[in-house]
Amino acid sequence: MAATLAVALVTAGTACSRPTASTAAASTPAAAPTATPNQNDLELLPKLMQLGFQIYTTPIVVHGFVFDRSGVDYDGTSLGLEYGGFEIVEWHVTTFDPASGFCKPEVESAGLTYCALIGRSSRGRAVYSGLWGGLPGGPPDFEHFYVVLNSTGVFVGTSKSLTLQEIYAVVDALAPATPAQLISLNQQARAYADSLRANVASRIDFKTYMPQGTIPEFARDKAFLLNPTDPQHPYLNIHFGRVVPANNKAFEFSVFEFRDDIPLGATHCGYISPELTLPDTKCPLLLTSPNGINVYSTYGTTRFDRGSTRITMFVDVHINLVSLSDMAAFVDSFQEVDPKTIPAG
Repeated sequence: MAATLAVALVTAGTACSRPTASTAAASTPAAAPTATPNQNDLELLPKLMQLGFQIYTTPIVVHGFVFDRSGVDYDGTSLGLEYGGFEIVEWHVTTFDPASGFCKPEVESAGLTYCALIGRSSRGRAVYSGLWGGLPGGPPDFEHFYVVLNSTGVFVGTSKSLTLQEIYAVVDALAPATPAQLISLNQQARAYADSLRANVASRIDFKTYMPQGTIPEFARDKAFLLNPTDPQHPYLNIHFGRVVPANNKAFEFSVFEFRDDIPLGATHCGYISPELTLPDTKCPLLLTSPNGINVYSTYGTTRFDRGSTRITMFVDVHINLVSLSDMAAFVDSFQEVDPKTIPAG
């Protein structure tokens, strides 16, 4: 987001039995303890008061998406709102006309694309989607959305496709707010994030495993539970750093653990992490470890299952010159651990 965000926040949340568009509530209230203003709040308030257009916000949680933070663009012309999974940019509309088929907002942070009407929300708000590749005549990309609320332009952008139900829920949840109310929302978001982080392990619904060994020349240096894209549904992130200096070789790699009830195989490869949800389609068997664990690979990645726990890593035995025996030993070294022993990110 082009906005200079004035409030920083890291969130983590519930287990990886992920809600779908058909099951998640359209809007979920989230009670949070009151918080005192911090320095960023005090600096942001006068910037919000100078925007010159009506601000729109949503509750802390809407359709499973969690509000993260807000800020004003560097030139004071647009407002940025961040959520786990998407961002919103708002600005004052003067010439913007999505009905023309070309969405050209008055602010650069809201993108630029050919667009088309994809429907109206339950509240009758017209929703326009950017077209695939930003070119005329293409299908909706479901990643760039535009709405005009009175004289306020609203852009919703995401790196993963949203369903119509999801985008309609977000659009309908937008309500007018004052600068002071937005500051309060920032404070509630910080308090809500703290509450999620405090009991993150209790919402893990898959078994967690920690490697007792490593790949030669690397050492484990971090392990934590989080999910910035979906703060209510954390996963395990294990990081390894290189301890033996080398030129033109990987200096780090990450291991991810999350729930997937469909076993790995020729017809199911799944995705590499809950934040990169484009599924891989080719996942050939790489090896079977001495303990009988089938290990699969794609270009640049390796993955295997322990029950319903998917364990993936950004390591390729060919690219990273890891022997099959070393990889097999690493896979067999994973032992179950209590998630309560793993800190929140």
